[in-house]
Amino acid sequence: MGEQKTEKKSQEEILQEAEKQLEDIKKAESGKTNMSQTSVTKIAKKPRISKARQRSARYQSIYKKVNRSQEYLIEEALALIKEISRAGFDETIDLNLKTKIKKGQQMFREMVEFPAGLAKKQRVAILDQAKIEEIKKGKIDFDIAIVEPKNMALAGQVAKILGPKGLMPNPKLGTITEDLIKAKARFGTKVKEVKADKLGNICVAVGKVSWQDEKILQNIKAVFGLFQSGKVEKAALSSTMGPAVKLVPPEFFFR
Repeated sequence: MGEQKTEKKSQEEILQEAEKQLEDIKKAESGKTNMSQTSVTKIAKKPRISKARQRSARYQSIYKKVNRSQEYLIEEALALIKEISRAGFDETIDLNLKTKIKKGQQMFREMVEFPAGLAKKQRVAILDQAKIEEIKKGKIDFDIAIVEPKNMALAGQVAKILGPKGLMPNPKLGTITEDLIKAKARFGTKVKEVKADKLGNICVAVGKVSWQDEKILQNIKAVFGLFQSGKVEKAALSSTMGPAVKLVPPEFFFR
C-alpha cells in the first residue's frame, strides 16, 4: 500500500512539474512577443512625407502667363493656349466642363457631330461574324462598333465583353444602322460620343493647336449646343502639355 501511495505521489509530482514547465514556457513566449512588439515600435520607420510635385522650368514659365483667377473670353483663351504651346508635336486642345447633375440622375451621354472634324480619327468596327470571333478571343482594336439591325442577335454574343467597355451598339447613339458605309465614314471622322463621369465632368477634344480658330470654335459650339442655359457650371480649355485656361460662363460665349 505504501509503495502504491509513493508511486501515485510521484506521478502527481510529475504532472505538477510538467504543468509548471508549460506555464513557464507560455510566460517566456509572452515575454518574447512583448519584446518583439516593443522592438518593432522602436525601429518603425517614420512615415514618408511626399514632396510636392516639381514642374519643369518650361512649364513654370508657361504657367506664369495664365492668370488662374481670371476667366477668359473664348477667343482670348485660344490665343493664349496657342502662344504657350511649345511642345514638339501638334497638341490637342480639350474642352473641360463641369456640368450640373442631380443625385440619381442618369449620366450625360450623347453623340456629337463636329463640323470641323475630329481632332483624332476613330477606329470603327463593323460587327460581323469574323469580328465577333476576334472579340471573343480578346482582340478589341476599335473605338466604336456599328452593326446592322439584322445582326443584333450576333452582336449579343459579345454583349458582356463590349457592354462594360461602353462599346455595345445602341440605337439611341445611332450605332445600329442599315447604312454601314456611311456610318463608318461619319463615326470615323465627324461623330464622337461625349459623356460625363459620375461627378458630371466632361473632357472632349475640340481641335489641334495648328487648326484655325474658326474650326475650333465650330466644334466648341457643337458641344455647347447639347446643354441648356445654366447647365454648365464651369468651363476651361487646355492643351496636351499646358495648364487649363478658365472661360467666362458659357452663356456669354456666342452672343
